[in-house]
Amino acid sequence: MRVIILSGKVGKIVNILESCNFQNQYNFFEEYEKTNVFRSQEELKIYFEKLDQEIFNSSWRKSMGYIPDGFKSRTILTIYGAVTFKRRVYKYWNNNKYKHIFLVDKKLQINKYSRVSSHLKFKVLEQIACGKRQRDICDMFYHANLSRATISNLIQSVELSEPLNLIFDDIEKIKIPKHLYINMDETFVKLWIKKKMKKYRIRLVTFHTGYNKFYSTEKRKVLDNKRVYWVLVPVNSKINTAEFMADVEKMANKFYSNVNQVDTIIGGDGAPWIRNSPEYFPNSFYVLDKFHACRYLKRLFPTRKNELNVKQYENNKTIFETGNHEFLISNLKQSIIKPEKNQKLKEIVRYFQNNKLGITNQSLEWNIGVSAEGDISHIVKWLLGYGSKAFNYKTFNNMLLLRTAQINNLDILTYLKNDYQREHEHEKRFYWSSYWIKTNNDFYDYPCQGSLPGATLGKGKSKWINGLLNQK
Repeated sequence: MRVIILSGKVGKIVNILESCNFQNQYNFFEEYEKTNVFRSQEELKIYFEKLDQEIFNSSWRKSMGYIPDGFKSRTILTIYGAVTFKRRVYKYWNNNKYKHIFLVDKKLQINKYSRVSSHLKFKVLEQIACGKRQRDICDMFYHANLSRATISNLIQSVELSEPLNLIFDDIEKIKIPKHLYINMDETFVKLWIKKKMKKYRIRLVTFHTGYNKFYSTEKRKVLDNKRVYWVLVPVNSKINTAEFMADVEKMANKFYSNVNQVDTIIGGDGAPWIRNSPEYFPNSFYVLDKFHACRYLKRLFPTRKNELNVKQYENNKTIFETGNHEFLISNLKQSIIKPEKNQKLKEIVRYFQNNKLGITNQSLEWNIGVSAEGDISHIVKWLLGYGSKAFNYKTFNNMLLLRTAQINNLDILTYLKNDYQREHEHEKRFYWSSYWIKTNNDFYDYPCQGSLPGATLGKGKSKWINGLLNQK
């Protein structure tokens, strides 16, 4: 196997695998990787400069009036690292003055003030959509030597709201087989906006139609036809439950075709806005999240090295699972606890009293559990990295949009790639074609794109112009 190492513009073939003295496997593959990365960078450099030379030699460039005006270097970041190449500056006449342009940049679809290639940018956005954190992406593309600040700027640079609204209009609705499950919860994050850190509330709603029988196992259940809706508001902003549930119903009808024809099971941690939500959603029932119920019981009956607490905890947990609300309340009131926990007992009893319907529905056949807490963890907290990090508001908002679009089967990245391609193809055609139309006045003496300065003065006086167009 031969590896080509390029030095400048000369390709030199070196048989590394035969000439190397293998002693350490780790060092061998490290050196081999570095060699191939360097080779890729040199190949890209030569290819870019070759394109620039082809543009210089082309007849259309001369006929369009693009005059060479020196060289400038350009560095772009790719997945193989930084690639620096030289390209020509061209000047052209427009509106009675010369303007400058890098034609090869238009050919390569390189944005004017961006050092990161569009390919690397979309690779980063793809990883965010898949749920990767920023530090993971830095490690993934370590040849590019990306910083978290660079990744944050890349995420901020895209506008997602309008494309998502356009894609939403064309999504294929799902038919609900039996029941629609809605899990709801909220969490709080700190975000930077206008150089100030503010606290925000994220209210997350997860839709699904039950367990996927094909992918689910006994220990790990996979939700079928899962979709996500969320809102991000300042923590001091009140959310009207009736208006919020109207939005939830609207989103449910966007995702599913027969929402009003099936029963809906709403699950959550027992917050007032969750347990009251069935009043605003048709054919709905409320279920209390078992995870939160057991967590309250654990607070009352710590099971570590205490057999009495273990028995009381297991007993109340069994009563909760059977859905016997009155028996659970009476049994809790008779609990054997330390005197200092009497206040906590009153609070927990009040919590279960307020969630009567959520406990009563535990024993019903369609109750398969609530995954609201897991959804908050996997969708929101995972992006934050489970730490006290504070992202920029737009950065985090776009991260959530990308992540939830992936879950909702909205191919936003393909839309963005195609839009980017169309924009740069249009820009290239603009500079490759003449859009400046001559006036009907045959006596004008200023040049325009597609004509030569001084062309109206006769062939003899425009020879110096032809020399400019062909200079190196």
